[in-house]
Amino acid sequence: MSTLEWDRLDSLESKSYKCSYCYNLISSDKGYRSIERLSANRGIAGGMIYICHHCKMPTFFYHDVIIPGELVGDEVKHLPKEIEDVYNEARRCVTVNAYTGSVMLCRKLLMNIAVQKGAAPNQPFAAYVDYLCDNGYVSGDNKVWADLVRNKGNDANHEIPKMILQDAEELIGFLELVLKSIYEFPEKAKQRIPKPPSQPTP
Repeated sequence: MSTLEWDRLDSLESKSYKCSYCYNLISSDKGYRSIERLSANRGIAGGMIYICHHCKMPTFFYHDVIIPGELVGDEVKHLPKEIEDVYNEARRCVTVNAYTGSVMLCRKLLMNIAVQKGAAPNQPFAAYVDYLCDNGYVSGDNKVWADLVRNKGNDANHEIPKMILQDAEELIGFLELVLKSIYEFPEKAKQRIPKPPSQPTP
């Protein structure tokens, strides 16, 4: 697999951030700086482009602007491909301030989890929430969060007010816990069970 080669990198003040491309938490001091021109003879430090030392992809910083923004939520291991794709798409939406799209994807993700775990397709969304709760995939105390995914998803679909960062962060955080409890932790537990010793061949 090819990697990007950046010419004439400058040394910058070190900045720590989570790379939105490779998901690594990094501390980079290589990239490019710009000058914010205030007048013909006067300028101040402007935007900076930092290069990830893992994947070599660029991230732009200018005051409070980060493009692409930092990912919300953590990577979840051992997910089925279709579940992983929707989860990461919801996370990536946040990096470009597409909070309404992220919330709608969280609703789709909860539905996909239920179907992947045996619920019948083409049901009302409430049926998927009930299926996950009735079958122990979402605990009773967390049903309120599953209902929140449903309500926020409905608002994102049908109401005029757009979603905000907090909406996306909270729903992704809840779904991260659900995905880890259903997929990641059980697989880790299986891997820790000692294998029985092999029997000698008679």
